Amino acid sequence: MKMAAIRNVFLLSLFVSKTVTYTQLVNSNTKAVSSSTYQDYVASRAVDGNTDQDMSRCFHSDYRRDITEAWLRIDLGGVYSFNSVKFWLRDDRKPTRLRGHSLRVSNGTTVPPPESSCYNDPGIVILPIIIEEDCERTAQYIWIYQSNNPDYDRCPMFAICEVQVFGCETGHYGEDCSKKCNHCNNNATCGIQNGECDDNGCASPGYQPPLCKECYTGFYGEDCSKKCDHCKNNASCEKQYGECDILGCAYAGYQPPLCKGCILGMYGLHCERNCSRYCRFVDCDRKTGTCLDGCKSGYIGSFCNQTCPIGKYGPNCREICGHCYNNSDCYHGNGTCLEGCDPGYWNHECKTPCSDGRYGQNCQYTCSGNCVNGEACDKTNGSCRSCVDGFQGSKCDRDIRQSPTDLKKKMDIDYLKMERMMLENQKTEKEIKRLEAEAEVLRVRKNVLLRLQGILSELSEVVVQLLNDSKI
Repeated sequence: MKMAAIRNVFLLSLFVSKTVTYTQLVNSNTKAVSSSTYQDYVASRAVDGNTDQDMSRCFHSDYRRDITEAWLRIDLGGVYSFNSVKFWLRDDRKPTRLRGHSLRVSNGTTVPPPESSCYNDPGIVILPIIIEEDCERTAQYIWIYQSNNPDYDRCPMFAICEVQVFGCETGHYGEDCSKKCNHCNNNATCGIQNGECDDNGCASPGYQPPLCKECYTGFYGEDCSKKCDHCKNNASCEKQYGECDILGCAYAGYQPPLCKGCILGMYGLHCERNCSRYCRFVDCDRKTGTCLDGCKSGYIGSFCNQTCPIGKYGPNCREICGHCYNNSDCYHGNGTCLEGCDPGYWNHECKTPCSDGRYGQNCQYTCSGNCVNGEACDKTNGSCRSCVDGFQGSKCDRDIRQSPTDLKKKMDIDYLKMERMMLENQKTEKEIKRLEAEAEVLRVRKNVLLRLQGILSELSEVVVQLLNDSKI
C-alpha cells in the first residue's frame, strides 16, 4: 500500500503542468552526441524538432554486450540557466529501459560524475512515454545517462525521439525570463524560478540573501548582518552602510554619519576635539579625552596637561632632579639642569660626582695632587685633609721648600694668578647674573604661554558649544 502511494506521487510529479513559462532552448542549431548508435537511429533525431514517437523518427543507442553505459548529450551552444528537461520516448513498447536513469549537467564534453545530477529516476515505476523532469541548473551540456539494465538486455540502452529544454539566458529568471539577476553579486546567475542568488550573495550591502530583498528596519550592511544600534534614540539607519540620520550617534566618541569610533587622536561627542599631544601614544578615550596609556615624560594628570612639580621629572614625575646649581630647577622632561651643576657634579642631570682628581662646578678644576697619602681632594672646593711634606694651604698648592727669592717670585706669581682668578670670577658672576636674568625671562614667557594655552582651550570649547547650539 505504501509503495503504491509513492508511485502515485511520483507519477503525479511527472504530469503536473508548470505554472511558470520559460524559453524552449533546443533549436535548429542544437547538436546532440551519443555514446553509441544503433544502425542509423542517430542522435540528431532527438533535437530535430519532431515529436513523432515512431521508432523511425527516434534516436536509439547501440545493442552490444561490451557496452556498460548509454548516454545522450545535448549541446545548447552556450551556458544557459534551465528549469526542466522534457523528452519523448518511442510509443511502440514500454519504456522500461530508462528506469534508474539520471539527468546530468556539465560545461565540458567529458561524462560528468554522478554528483552533477539534477535528477535521478528512482526506478520504481514504469515511466510514461512523455516525461518532463525538473533540472534547475546552469550549464551548456545536458546528459541523459543510463548505466542500468532493467530488462536484463545485453547492455544499458534507450531510445529517445525528441528532447526539449526549458530555461532562460544566464542572468534572467521568472515568467518568460523577464526578470534580471542584477541583484546578485558579480552579476552571477540566480535561481531561475524565484531569483535566489548563489553563495556569492547580493550585489551590494543592504540586501538579504538569497532573494536579496531590502534589509528589514533596524538592520543594514552585508547580508543585513549588522544592527542599527549606534544611532541616537534607536533611530533606523540607511540600509547599505548604516548611516544615521540628522540626530547623529547614540554615544559620544563616535563620528557621524556612520558613527564609527573617532580616528586616532580625536575625541568628543562628534570627535571634534584633539587628544592632548602629551598623551604617551597621542591617543585618548574617545568619549572623555583622558589619555589611555599614560603621559609622555614630564607630564601628569588624566589629560597629561600638567608638568611635573618643581624638583621632579621623567615618566609620571618619579625622578628627582640632581644637584642643580644653587638649587635651581631641572627640565621636567629629561632632568637636565638648566643652570648647570653644583660644585662637585657634572653631566646634564648633575647626578654624576666628579672623578677623583677633579673638583668645582662641572668638575672644571684639577686637584693639586699634594694631599697626604695620595688622597683625592674635596670634589667641591679642592681642599685636602692634610698635605704632604713641603706643601701648605687648604689645597696643598703652596710649596714651602722654595728659597725666599723663589718664594717671593712664586708669591708674586700666585698673586697674579689670584688677581686673574678674581677677574675671571667677577666675569663668571656677571655671566651667571645674565643667564639668571634670561632664565627669569624664559620662566615668565613660559607662564604667559601656558596661560594663553588655557585661554585658547576655553575659547575653543565656547566656539564648539556655540556651533552645537546653532545646529539644534
